[in-house]
Amino acid sequence: MSSVLSCQGLAHAYSRSVGVSGVSFELEKQTALGIVGESGSGKSTIAHTICRFLDLESGEVLLDGKNIEEYSLKDYYKRIQYIPQHPQLFFHPKRTIYQSLEEVLLNFGLAEKSSCDSLIRESLESVGLTRAHGDLFPLQLSGGECQRASIARALLVEPEILVCDEITSALDVTVQAEVMELLEKIKQERETTFLFISHDIALVHAFCEYSLVLKDGRVIEQGETSHLVEHPQADYTALLVNQYKSFEYNQ
Repeated sequence: MSSVLSCQGLAHAYSRSVGVSGVSFELEKQTALGIVGESGSGKSTIAHTICRFLDLESGEVLLDGKNIEEYSLKDYYKRIQYIPQHPQLFFHPKRTIYQSLEEVLLNFGLAEKSSCDSLIRESLESVGLTRAHGDLFPLQLSGGECQRASIARALLVEPEILVCDEITSALDVTVQAEVMELLEKIKQERETTFLFISHDIALVHAFCEYSLVLKDGRVIEQGETSHLVEHPQADYTALLVNQYKSFEYNQ
């Protein structure tokens, strides 16, 4: 396997706190890398920096060996797409889902307006939605439906990498399982590479081949997920694993 995304010494600070500091990892092609940690540990800061929503204050991020700042935003977002925790806030509230997806196709030059309908229908159906869902506004969809629509929008550009930022945390357990099943299907059928961010080490264990554990903005442990779960070296990792195993036992 070869590394498609490389982060070296990534750092970003906020006015009153350190977001992340000295974060380094390699994202191997066609694998899933999990970033796990509690709220406020810096997980989303990593995602937002990689997706160029935040400026990189030090360190570097390379996509196929090239600094990400050397890519135009359009070219970069053809390669990497972000799926948010709260898609209702990510979609324009006064545009239908269809209009939002159509905008992606037109802005990226992927289709003429006359051919958008078939592509949008196909994208919606690939995530378990119908063309009728496209005529609804974001707030008319359930949380699970809106998250599926968000995934459909990301898939329109056929990205190599999907950055999933706590995308199941606002969903109930049943819908969460359905979304994870969809991600697994995408992973297998499209050979997509994932950066999967979650506070839930159980989800990371089930989905990701590799993981890093983040605490207070720093990586405290990383490696194969199965090894981290079975043989945690850091006390914090052991705490996360024990909570997961305790919950699993009680179920």
